[in-house]
Amino acid sequence: MPIFFSFFFGRFSDIRGRKATIILSYIILTLGLMSMYFRERPLLLILGIFLLAINRAVIAPTIFALIGDVSTEKNIEAHTALLWMAQNIGVVSALIFSGEVQTKPIYLISIAIIVISLVILLPVLKLDFKAIKLKLSQE
Repeated sequence: MPIFFSFFFGRFSDIRGRKATIILSYIILTLGLMSMYFRERPLLLILGIFLLAINRAVIAPTIFALIGDVSTEKNIEAHTALLWMAQNIGVVSALIFSGEVQTKPIYLISIAIIVISLVILLPVLKLDFKAIKLKLSQE
């Protein structure tokens, strides 16, 4: 499903802005995980899977565009490599963690991680991406 909607949400990100798209992604991700938590009803399970897939379509093009927004020609490769490394660490950590924890608590822990990351990210989203790009180009 993300393959069908990524272009649309990439354009949405270009038009409405990265910040709005990131907030939208957080909302969709949280709703998807909450639906998965209350998955006793098949409709909620399907809704959760659908929302998580849509979230991937929202965030994937936005992340790559954001890397381009805050990077220069000199450091874009390092920033892209750092993004891929962080994503892969997250995937491996989730696989290991899911083997150790029961299914239902994983959704609550994931929602808690999302809230914590949003609290950390909100001050950054208030900054101008051009200022971030300038700061990163100096380092």
